[in-house]
Amino acid sequence: MAQVSVLCAAVFLSVVAGLANLLSADTIGVGKNRQLFLDDYVIAEMEGLKRTLQQPQKHAANPVLVGEEPWEQGAWGPASPSALYDEGKIRLWYRAVYFTRPFSFVEASADPEVRVRQIADLLDSMICQMAYAESDDGVRFEKPKLGIIDYQGSKENNLVWGRYGDWANMVMKSTDGVDPQRRYRAIIWAKKEYGGYYGNIGIYSPDGLHWKLAPRPTKGRLDHAYNYWYDPFRKEWLSLIQFGNAPRTAGRMVSKDFVNWSDRQEVLAPDKDDPPGTEFYIPTIMMIDDLYLCFLHIFHTHPGGPGNRNPRQHGTIDIQLATSRDGIHWERTAGREVFLPNGTEGQFDQSMVMFVGPPVEFSGRLLFYYSGTKGSHGSTDRTCGIGLATLRPDRFVALEPVGNQGQMTTKPFRVSSGNLFVNADAHNGSVAVEVLDADGAIRHGFSLADARPITSDGLAQSTGWKRHRDLSSLAGEVVRLRFRMNRAKLFSFYFR
Repeated sequence: MAQVSVLCAAVFLSVVAGLANLLSADTIGVGKNRQLFLDDYVIAEMEGLKRTLQQPQKHAANPVLVGEEPWEQGAWGPASPSALYDEGKIRLWYRAVYFTRPFSFVEASADPEVRVRQIADLLDSMICQMAYAESDDGVRFEKPKLGIIDYQGSKENNLVWGRYGDWANMVMKSTDGVDPQRRYRAIIWAKKEYGGYYGNIGIYSPDGLHWKLAPRPTKGRLDHAYNYWYDPFRKEWLSLIQFGNAPRTAGRMVSKDFVNWSDRQEVLAPDKDDPPGTEFYIPTIMMIDDLYLCFLHIFHTHPGGPGNRNPRQHGTIDIQLATSRDGIHWERTAGREVFLPNGTEGQFDQSMVMFVGPPVEFSGRLLFYYSGTKGSHGSTDRTCGIGLATLRPDRFVALEPVGNQGQMTTKPFRVSSGNLFVNADAHNGSVAVEVLDADGAIRHGFSLADARPITSDGLAQSTGWKRHRDLSSLAGEVVRLRFRMNRAKLFSFYFR
């Protein structure tokens, strides 16, 4: 009898272990990361809901920065803004460009050999520098006279990098365990270190104003490496680059030290669901906790006017979204709707909108600083300015009812903390949260009837139930959440 009991116990423990392994395999990681609905990572099923893209609102004062000085009045500047909320203000770095002689890409020769020489001549006539401005409110910018870079015999300007032939790009600030002399960093597109051809080299600064070159160029050529992000989970830098030439696509490179980069790998390309003539211009990335978000610049090429010999230089650029959980496999989101559109006819951004730096969170808003262009891509006959668009944090995509009501059920996950917060707009309705077990059965005391519904608009609204203030009694257990919405928008949830 004792042997049978021992055998039964062993079988029972084996079954329990098997069920635990199965549950673990089916359980996603949520932790304390914000769960947005840009992809289906956390979503098991939806009923009566749709996913809707939320466009940022362009500021009424646009453009918020224009070329007023001789060093920033070129056809490609001011452009490529990169901003940080730093030292109690918005600090903005941007590209100031002018040409010493006129030229247009779209008027270049159809003969490939002649065209290469013409484009090289254009680039040789281009002076591209990095300028600096700052603002207390994010709208009105001052351009301080810094006394750093000489421009035609004077240092009374706002230039912070001015080496001939360089293209300045996104500025990032590191704070943890970093050499104080390298607290700010950027990658520039340089000629000098590459024998007259373009490649990349890092620049570093202790204050964002005084910059020095890295000891050596990057290993690996980063085509248009305007943007990069440090991934704290993989402990590496990721740069999405403009990759390929016919058509332009998006590629990926990674680095552990910001100097030695991996070989280029294509990760995202136009497909059959994109209109003819679609190409991917400069990709811009950021991380929202463990989610990669890409602001994908969509280049809509078109033939242009009669006699145009270079149709792939003509067209407009707007922005869509893509997401990834590993930086390698990317998905287009929100039905490929336009996230940041071109302006209407006659506006400063009617032809192209682009940004190399991610948004800045300031005063309860995400601030997107972007290049706005009026005039064809590839032409020096155009005007540029820097615009501002705003969006409330994490509100890139909403789940909302098709009619009045709908619900979303999550995949199973382990409760990491008792406090559940919801980012939702329910001022015209309600959002209520039910708690289920891994198999979908409602947990006692956490039903819809027990829930205290959210009926307001807020970024971090706490949830609760009649007999439970929070989820602390379920900490460590595997659950599902069911969000029931009535005339409301749900943007994200997270635990703290």
